Amino acid sequence: MKRLLAIAISMLALVGLSPVAAHAAYPPGSATVSSSSATPTPGASVTLSAAGFCSGASVAFAIGGTAVGTATAAANGTASFTATMPSAAGRYTVTATTTNVRCPLTASLALSVAVPANPLPVTGSDSSSILNFAALALLLGVGMVIVVAMRRRTANVTK
Repeated sequence: MKRLLAIAISMLALVGLSPVAAHAAYPPGSATVSSSSATPTPGASVTLSAAGFCSGASVAFAIGGTAVGTATAAANGTASFTATMPSAAGRYTVTATTTNVRCPLTASLALSVAVPANPLPVTGSDSSSILNFAALALLLGVGMVIVVAMRRRTANVTK
């Protein structure tokens, strides 16, 4: 019985002295990256936001494999950076990466940089002002004919 009690006490001591797995610094579940614009135009400024990173980690942002800047993750695991989109239209991969030893994470986003659709060119001239002038002239002419006709009628009646 004493032997069994000694084994139980030593087992409890080993369990109590061993590190607890819950206190280990695990990286968060999944990292994400997003853009403030779904289809930015070439050369536009866009805010890139990363989430799910470890607090205090340095997050590097890249567009199409070209590094554009870094930001430090806040306590809630988010980081943001304002970047300038490439000057050429096309499809680019935006990545947010941290090489922190305790939290090595990468998130990516496919982003299309598109040139805005040009409206149709304006050809010819605007004829609405000419039509307005013609309508005004026609109304003045009709009014003058009515005035002259009324004067003739009153002139013939008074004679």
